[in-house]
Amino acid sequence: MNASATLLVSRYSALLSIRRLQMASSTPFLHQKGKGFKRQPWAPSAVILDPPKPDRDLVLKVGYLSAQYGANSLGWTMQSVFAAHDRHRFRAFAVSMTPGDDSAVKRKIESSAEAFVDLSRSSVVEAAKTLNDLRLHILVDLDGYRDIDVLTAVSDLNQILALRPAPLSVNWLGSCSSQGADFIPFIISDRVSSPPEFSEHFTESLVLLPTTFSVSSLSAVYQNMSRILVETVEHSNRKHIPSTNDGLLFGDFNKVFKIEPQIFARWMHILTLVPGSKLMLGEAAPLAQENLRKAAQNHSVEPSRLLFPPTNVSHGEHVTQRLPKVDIILDTLHVDGHTTSKDALFAAVPVVGLPTGRMVGRVGTAVTLAGGGGIGVARTLEDYVDLAHALATQPKKLKTTRRRIFTCSRQSLQQCDDSSCGLFDLRGILSDMESAYRLMWERVSSASKRYFHVVLHRKFSVS
Repeated sequence: MNASATLLVSRYSALLSIRRLQMASSTPFLHQKGKGFKRQPWAPSAVILDPPKPDRDLVLKVGYLSAQYGANSLGWTMQSVFAAHDRHRFRAFAVSMTPGDDSAVKRKIESSAEAFVDLSRSSVVEAAKTLNDLRLHILVDLDGYRDIDVLTAVSDLNQILALRPAPLSVNWLGSCSSQGADFIPFIISDRVSSPPEFSEHFTESLVLLPTTFSVSSLSAVYQNMSRILVETVEHSNRKHIPSTNDGLLFGDFNKVFKIEPQIFARWMHILTLVPGSKLMLGEAAPLAQENLRKAAQNHSVEPSRLLFPPTNVSHGEHVTQRLPKVDIILDTLHVDGHTTSKDALFAAVPVVGLPTGRMVGRVGTAVTLAGGGGIGVARTLEDYVDLAHALATQPKKLKTTRRRIFTCSRQSLQQCDDSSCGLFDLRGILSDMESAYRLMWERVSSASKRYFHVVLHRKFSVS
């Protein structure tokens, strides 16, 4: 599916969400100065009436809306975000559409957020009313169309946003595509994931951060990685990965649905070019493992060269024990690695990837560049193979690349002269986001119907 088709599908689903609310006689909230929150006749184009004047001293209340607060990719990403916000200028709320699990990740989010708002038992209208009562300034959608009903093409989260429970709604992190919705005026991205020339693929105005929009909590959670990585990078210790026989180990830990024939064929060609190498893939059901091994055999690659990790390994063990022993990550194509690429770069493993024409296929490239791994960014599929082969057959180059990733990814944004570092500076990236939030809020509260694209530069801030 190309970018235009993706936008068309998103737009159709957004309109269906509005239509369902209209049929239920549910009307959006409009926000008026001095009059609180009040219901008005349905007016999808209205955002704010008689708004307050911009106030630089205003403490903005930001709600992060998701159905995924738990031990999963989004939970691992968000677990340190709430504590890292500037509490003097922002109050960050976790708004959950599901009860979540009882994981340490969820408990950390609950304890560090301004409040954990559980809407799992609320209807769409009840959830919007609860959010409206919180008097949030900004509501951030973390999931996109993840909860879409395949029969009706309607998303509960989108219906909540369509009721406008906050003056400003923002698309960030989860969907990596346009929501196609008039009631979400902005999307937070970066200049690699969403170049300005991609603006025609979005109904939202682009807010482009200078490094990457895809934050990570890894540096705050795993503070003992330096010792582990020094041992691994310098001594190539691979004792936690059996059956490699010390041959070079490629990896890809994306979900198997991201693997399509075009990129798989390149992986098999790379294995052919690097004798004795093996490829470790992410967790897969037995049938998927069988099919992938058959596909390898069809490419004249011995099926035993595909390795599948045990399923009882935690995310912490994956990041601190398994990943440091992998030599090179081969990323998927049309939907590339987002959390998986950040995990790999945190373990100082180079990622070889190829950006495509859609945001969802470019985020891996953005985080790779921000992690100091730009050497692995290909321009064509042939270049993809050549880059992987060069790293795999030149041990000194591979070790130098891993050292560079280790150093650059851990630098703060203040230490960076360009965008090739600072991936794990959570506070620095959030500071950029906070400046963007302030700009978006001031624009919305100016009563103008016009929105705008925002490209932030590293030295820019709104205090």
